Amino acid sequence: MDWQSDINWIKSQLAAVTDPEIIKAFKKLFTHSNSNAKQAVLDWWDELSQEERQQIDQSAGEAERGE
Repeated sequence: MDWQSDINWIKSQLAAVTDPEIIKAFKKLFTHSNSNAKQAVLDWWDELSQEERQQIDQSAGEAERGE
C-alpha cells in the first residue's frame, strides 16, 4: 500500500476543510490516536511481574558492569 499517497490525499482534503466542528473532530482523533500510541509504549513495563522487572534490572546492571 502506498502510504505516502494516502497521506498526501488526506492533507489535501484537510487543507480544504473550513468547518470548525470537523477540524475539532480531526484534532480530537489525532490527539487520541497519538496518546494511545505513546501509552502503549509506556505500558509494557507495567504489565511485567515483579520478578520479571527484577530480572531485567539485574541484567541491565550486569551489562553496565560488563558482565
